[in-house]
Amino acid sequence: MPADMHIHSVLGNPGTEWFLHYEKLAQRFKELGVTMIRDGGDTEGLCTRYRSSFEDRGIRYLSPVSGICREGRYGRCFGRGVRTERETVDMIRELKREGADFIKVFVTGFMKTGSYGCTCTDPPCFSNQELRIIVEEAGEAGMVVMAHVNTPEEILSAVDAGVLSVEHGYGTTDECIAAMAENGTFWVPTVTPIAALSGESDPMKRYLREQLDAVRRGAAAGVRIVPGSDSAARMVPHAVSTLREYEFLGQCGLTAEQLDANAALLFERTLSMVK
Repeated sequence: MPADMHIHSVLGNPGTEWFLHYEKLAQRFKELGVTMIRDGGDTEGLCTRYRSSFEDRGIRYLSPVSGICREGRYGRCFGRGVRTERETVDMIRELKREGADFIKVFVTGFMKTGSYGCTCTDPPCFSNQELRIIVEEAGEAGMVVMAHVNTPEEILSAVDAGVLSVEHGYGTTDECIAAMAENGTFWVPTVTPIAALSGESDPMKRYLREQLDAVRRGAAAGVRIVPGSDSAARMVPHAVSTLREYEFLGQCGLTAEQLDANAALLFERTLSMVK
């Protein structure tokens, strides 16, 4: 029962009406046997508006409606910007009213392709104290937090703040692995997007090597590794990339049964908080 706990359903529309896009997209996942999906959200909340396309096909589906990003920083494609603590708290409550199943927050940017390093990390988009507030407010609203985060320092900050899942986590170190294992943090390492770009530059090749090695160490240390393809990112087609992610994680010693169980547990942990 394949699962994909990190997709971007709003991407990949060739220009058709949104209902048709979501109907075709959901059918593609259905035909490949995917039974659980967790979306990354979009600025307009289209993923929530058309969630029935998945649910009508028997696919269990979770959505944050939209991510939360720092105004003017990384995440504008999938998130709504906030500037202050008050705006952040108000945004969490607004997303809950709009039907969010969980909160997604952009802590850093993504990895650069031309040089080794991460965008938007100096300073991070949200400090540890701000992340603690986000986790607390989300909890008060009956939601957990998904954190888009890269680099060792910010992964540790997000885990310490109490996020339920680390998304991407490029740059994960042994210290990050120990923290995730100790805190019961789920890790969605999204190997497929960096693998897709690994032929374009030496930094991307390095990211791929390091990520695969970190996943192996994380699995050995007891971190709950969860399949998520970053579906519809550049050169990452919907649905088929879900199966590709399973292949990469399989190379790290994780069985499909383990991955399915971890995905199901993440799904249920998310639902258990919903009030």
